[in-house]
Amino acid sequence: MRRSLTRAERLTDRRDIRAVIGVGERVRGTGMRLHFVANARPENRIVVVPVKGFGNAVQRNRCRRHGKEAYRALKHRVRTGFDLVVLCFPGDYSFAERRNQLSNLLLKADLLDKEY
Repeated sequence: MRRSLTRAERLTDRRDIRAVIGVGERVRGTGMRLHFVANARPENRIVVVPVKGFGNAVQRNRCRRHGKEAYRALKHRVRTGFDLVVLCFPGDYSFAERRNQLSNLLLKADLLDKEY
């Protein structure tokens, strides 16, 4: 299984993102919030979005990179068929902390297999 995010695994359409945030379920955690809704696809689609007012461009892009890399590391354990929007909140979090935050959110949402 490829661990990188393919084009089909990226949620890019603004209308789809707004639909997930508006209609989907949400799970809150420290530093992140996960919105998700079932889709009719064989794979998950994900987008990582910093909230408004999240520092400068360097900090926003670092947050996106950390979020996407954390998902890549976990994606083989995530149940498929969902659109995921991950909102990042400002804070001095390392990559390991972001990965743990995302893992905890996916567990709370019952989207992560607990076998590993």
